[in-house]
Amino acid sequence: MNNEAKILLHILRAKKLRRKELEKIIGVNPSTMTYLLDKLRDYIEIEEEFPATGKPPQLISISEEAWHILAINVGRERIRAVVYNGKGEELESAEYKMKSEFLNNEGINELLRKTIEKFYDFDSIGIAFSGTVVDDKVYSKILKLERYEPVKSLKLKSLGVPYVILSDVEAIAAYESKTTGRERVFVLNYGTGIGACYYEYLALFSKDEFKNIALGHIYFGGDEKCYCGAYGCLETVASDFVVFRNILEVRYHLLSS
Repeated sequence: MNNEAKILLHILRAKKLRRKELEKIIGVNPSTMTYLLDKLRDYIEIEEEFPATGKPPQLISISEEAWHILAINVGRERIRAVVYNGKGEELESAEYKMKSEFLNNEGINELLRKTIEKFYDFDSIGIAFSGTVVDDKVYSKILKLERYEPVKSLKLKSLGVPYVILSDVEAIAAYESKTTGRERVFVLNYGTGIGACYYEYLALFSKDEFKNIALGHIYFGGDEKCYCGAYGCLETVASDFVVFRNILEVRYHLLSS
């Protein structure tokens, strides 16, 4: 990995870094740092602090025009896509309601294809699914996906930009780590389903670890059949869908009486 990439990754993690800190982290002298920052002028912003005395230190951050990232979330209720700039600000978005007839490999693939075609100005793409992702293959009972291969089916390599495929709870965990600076994060995702993920940030240039926990499908008791095929899963008594259903039932009984 070259020094320019290292600089961008360190700034991205820290949000802002003093120039002197960057020189120490990268291990270069001031003149070399000047050369490197000049090569990165399209990706960074440099501002100066104003101390009471002495030369003002320079603060380096990512420019809002550094890149545009297309982030897509595929959930039981909808597919939502957002383009973010280098500052993480939302630029544009699109959304499709998830109808029951789309809950299969072919249907979701068609919606994703239409979603991606709505955008033309992005430098990378990330897709998060409500389910499990193993070697870029998606398995999801709630979305009725079985060994779905978005990289191949959507021809992501032909886009010519970096891409990442992960589960929605992994995406949340990685985001929490980045925004809080915490190296170890545990996320509980509560919605139509219930999931959990332990995320550990190992090192800036190493592969981080995600450990998913199928919390919603632990046995909790009862005889209701879960969409996963088992009986008595936690999601059959505690998901937001169940809570909403129970509220409607109570309201119905009150109105009936």
